[in-house]
Amino acid sequence: YTLVDERLTWHTLSRGDVSVNWSQGDNSFGQFLLDQTVAALANASRLYGVTMSTPTRVWIYPDAKYLDDILWTAPDWTGGVALPDSGASLIGIAPSQREWAKNVLPHEITHLVIDQRLLNCSNAHLPTWLNEGLAVVAEPDLPSDINAMLDAVRAGKLDSLRALANGFAGDGQLARLSYTYGGEVARYLVTTQGPKKLDVLFSEVKSGTDIDNALISAFGFDTDGLDQRWRASVGLPSQPVSVAATATPVPRPTVAPTLPLYSVPVAATATRPATAVAQAATIVASATPVPPPPTVAPTPTGVPAPTSLPPAPPGGIAPFALCGGALVVVVLAGLGLALLLRARARRTS
Repeated sequence: YTLVDERLTWHTLSRGDVSVNWSQGDNSFGQFLLDQTVAALANASRLYGVTMSTPTRVWIYPDAKYLDDILWTAPDWTGGVALPDSGASLIGIAPSQREWAKNVLPHEITHLVIDQRLLNCSNAHLPTWLNEGLAVVAEPDLPSDINAMLDAVRAGKLDSLRALANGFAGDGQLARLSYTYGGEVARYLVTTQGPKKLDVLFSEVKSGTDIDNALISAFGFDTDGLDQRWRASVGLPSQPVSVAATATPVPRPTVAPTLPLYSVPVAATATRPATAVAQAATIVASATPVPPPPTVAPTPTGVPAPTSLPPAPPGGIAPFALCGGALVVVVLAGLGLALLLRARARRTS
């Protein structure tokens, strides 16, 4: 089943198993989007040796603010998301933003094919810095803030790769530098190792292997070893190796957010209408259900604390029912004992 966002009127163009849906702009804009999507799929196959196993569907919104209304778990700066279990991607691109489209479409398509390659039953996934980094490498233009990122890493203003394993900062500027950091480390990895070794890494992660052991199996070094090699390649001083040998992965959101254009204003967090979730574009019946909105706007790795009572154990008896039942038994036993003693007292008298 496909649930279409009815706030907008959609147009569709298809080529084989690829379809592009857009709401603003003429047919030439739709053709441009379709050409870029097909080229991005071919580029992901060339770089990483991965291909889509299901039809690819791209939904182009006229503005990133439309995404903010329907994506409860994504940060406010989200410009696009990939939904690998339904083969769909949602991106905010206006008809006048073709240069932006040339970078964001390859980015999101890369998320789509790699995440689908890793789909598994145990929620195993790439760390955020590598997942986003591989998507940045797929963009045709180099990030414009590489020097700023190097300065931030040198000054210790950016978190280490291990700290970036489970999400980026909510601050837009730090998030952008983190994307560039992950992208340059991933570029080093792709350039020096190649798609065959990357496929070994993907297989290891899909099987549930933690990222450090997966990196060792594929390349012979862990997260710290990769960071040290990359730092040496760009002339940065080495960083003290972390005490922890491995990082325990924390489940990330179903969607992987992408930064919007620099010119897109970041709106303050606002209360979203309750009907927004029902209007999300392209949700397949087999897709992972979108969790309900938490009371407080979450960070990308935020996990809301449980507020409901624990479930009943097998047999349907909840813990408080057991406690209440025990209390009833004690009361009844006490009454029975009192009656017995009273009867004996009568007999002796």
